[in-house]
Amino acid sequence: MGEQFSLAGKSALVIGASNSLGRAAAVASAEPTPLRARKIESWRGLVMAAAGDASGMREHLERAVKLAIEQGRPAARCEALAMLAREAARMGVDRQDEALLALAETSATEAKGLMPVLPGHPLWGAQADAALARVYLARGSFDEAANVGRDALAALDAAMTEDFYLDILLPAAEAILKSAEDTEAAAVRDKVRLTLALLAQHILDEDVRVRWFRTTAARELTRLAGPLETPEGSARPEADGAVPLVDAETGLLRLLTEGRTNREIADELGTTEAAVSRQLAELFVKIGASSRADAAAVALIKRLV
Repeated sequence: MGEQFSLAGKSALVIGASNSLGRAAAVASAEPTPLRARKIESWRGLVMAAAGDASGMREHLERAVKLAIEQGRPAARCEALAMLAREAARMGVDRQDEALLALAETSATEAKGLMPVLPGHPLWGAQADAALARVYLARGSFDEAANVGRDALAALDAAMTEDFYLDILLPAAEAILKSAEDTEAAAVRDKVRLTLALLAQHILDEDVRVRWFRTTAARELTRLAGPLETPEGSARPEADGAVPLVDAETGLLRLLTEGRTNREIADELGTTEAAVSRQLAELFVKIGASSRADAAAVALIKRLV
């Protein structure tokens, strides 16, 4: 899930997932079906990927692809190939492993080749393009990375899904921002900011929200969104008709969007938790927010930070 877990915590999660998969596999063996067999292989591949086991990931996801081919299921084959491309690209980039990057490229290309025969707008092609974006970036092919990144974002927009699909958005945005002109870069950053804002609104539990904003995905979103560049001497944007925010208020909002607790904000600013609570309450009134999550969303949507 990201950097909020210790190594021991990650290991416990992987062990728990492996145990659950073992029980699921036992059930599937009692009443076997092609779909169950394929799903079990896919899940096992993802667990192996989460555990950092590249060979295990490849073995199980390639088996899922093989089962889909044997069963004559092009949609299932495309889904499994996109999954294999995504995990191979991620692990290949992390390890600087050309063999994994090559596997990601061939799997993604094969998945994209199947898309024209599939009905509707499944996002497996976009996932394949996002995997290719990672591969091309790792190889320094920035123009190629930007092109497939654009295709991935276009498919994501066309799908009009309510899901966030960070596995598509993050590599696609990264690829585009490497070589985009100012106008295109601004549009991509706006999309990333909006995603951050919507995620902040969707996480109602404050503790969960704080932990989520510390994950690798959240940090990547924040990095790609970038700071708001305000011309020197100009006023800060206004919030719901209120007076412009002063620098101290903007700094407080920025710490809030980073997922800091009141204690951490107090330590950062050299003040007390009580003072931070009071300042946040005043700030919420000023920007028209009813909670920390709402304030983070308002700050990101209205570019207050």
